Amino acid sequence: MKKSMELRQDRTALLDRAREIERRVETEKRELTRDERREFDSALSKAEILQHEIPDAEDEERAEHDRFEGRGSSGSGEGRPRVPRESQQVGAEFAITSKGEEIRLLKPSESLRSVVPNTLPDNARPEEFSIGRAIRGLVTCNWKNADLERRALSEGSGIGGGYLLQPILSAEILDLARNLSVVTRAGARTVAMDGPELVIARLTADATAEWKSENQALTGSDVTFGQFVLRARTLACLVTASLELIEDAANLDSIVRNSIAQALGLELDRAILRGEPGGARITGLRNWTGDPPTIQIIDLGENGAELITYDPFSEAVEKILTANGTPNAAIFAPRTYGVLDRFRTIDGQPLQPPASFAGLTRLVSNQIPINLTHGTADDASEAYVGDFSKLLVGMRTQLQIEVSREAGDAFKKGQVLTRAYLRADALPVQPTHFVLIDGIIPAGA
Repeated sequence: MKKSMELRQDRTALLDRAREIERRVETEKRELTRDERREFDSALSKAEILQHEIPDAEDEERAEHDRFEGRGSSGSGEGRPRVPRESQQVGAEFAITSKGEEIRLLKPSESLRSVVPNTLPDNARPEEFSIGRAIRGLVTCNWKNADLERRALSEGSGIGGGYLLQPILSAEILDLARNLSVVTRAGARTVAMDGPELVIARLTADATAEWKSENQALTGSDVTFGQFVLRARTLACLVTASLELIEDAANLDSIVRNSIAQALGLELDRAILRGEPGGARITGLRNWTGDPPTIQIIDLGENGAELITYDPFSEAVEKILTANGTPNAAIFAPRTYGVLDRFRTIDGQPLQPPASFAGLTRLVSNQIPINLTHGTADDASEAYVGDFSKLLVGMRTQLQIEVSREAGDAFKKGQVLTRAYLRADALPVQPTHFVLIDGIIPAGA
C-alpha cells in the first residue's frame, strides 16, 4: 500500500489532469472527445477514491511507527533478511468456510477489487468503464463512445430486472461505499460473497490445557465447532438527476458513483449499528440476540444521564478487556463528540482523557440518533465501543442498476431515476467484545 504522501501526490496529479482537460476544452470552445471524457471521468473517480484512502494510510503509518519505535536505531539495517514484495501479506486474515475452504477477510485498507477477477470484455481495465456513460447510453439509447459500457452490462434477473454490473466494476463502487462507512473505518472486516449465503466455521468451545504428572493420563477436552451464517440482504438506493445533467455533464461518472456510494455507505452504517431484526434486514449490534450472545450494555439510568466524565467509556473498555477483547474504536453522534471535546478542568483547560479513551479511534456518525426515547427522555443518544475487527460484513460483488425516465413523476419533471441494489449482511463474531452505552442525554436536559 502506498504511503499517505504518495497518495496525496497521486490525487493532486489526477485533479490537475482533470482541470487541464477542462481548461483545454473551454479554451477551444468544443465538447470533450471520447478519449478526453473517459480520461476526465477516470481522473475524478480515482481522485475521490484516493481521498478516502489517505486517512487509512495515515493510520497504518502511525501503527507501524508505534510497532517499530526504538528498534534498529543502532544500525542501518544492512544484513537483515529481505522479504520479496510480492510475497508480503503481513497481517492478512482468513476464515474457514463450512466446506473447509479458506476465505480472505479484508481490512479497511484492503479493497474488494483486489479479490475479484477481471471479466470485462477484451480484458479492459476497470478504470476505462464509466457508469455515467452507461446510464447515459441506457437513457438516450445512444452508445456512441460507450461501446465498452454497452458490452459490459448484462441484463439482470433480480428485483425489477435491470442490469448487473460486472463484479470488478461493482467492487470499485462498493470500495468507495466502504471508505465512506464509519463502521469500516472502525476496523470491520469485509468478505466477498459469491452466493446468497456464506457459512463460516467457528469454535464454540475452546480446548483446555492441564498439568500432568509422570504416567498420569490426560483428561482431555473437546473442541466444539459451530457456524456463522451470512445471508445476503437487499439494500436499494435511488439517485435522481435531470435529463440535462445526464446528457451534458462531463463529470457524470463521479457524480453517480459518489451518490450511490454515499447512500449505500450511510445506510449500511445505520443498519450494522442499530438495524431492527427481520428477515429482509441486517440485524444491528444494538439488537443482536441469540447464539452468539448479545453485546454488553452500559445503561446510564432509567431516564438517561448527561456525560460529565469519560467514565462510561472507561467502563466499556474494562468490560471488553474482561471478555478477552481488545477495544479499538468508539462511534457516537456529533452531539456526543461535542460534549466530550468541551470537557474542561476546574481552571478551564481542556481535560486530558484517560488512556482507555485516548487509545480508541473516535468516529462520528449522523446515523446515530439524538432523539431516542429513554425513560422520560426523548432526546437520548448512544455510543458504541468495541473491537471492530470482530465485526464481519459480507458483500455480494455484483451491483444491480435500473434506469427509468417514467417511474413516479420523472417523465413530467424531465428526470432520470437510477436505482442501485447492494446485497450484504453483517454480524459480530464476538458480540461480548462490543458495548452499547445507552441513554446519553444532552447537558442541562
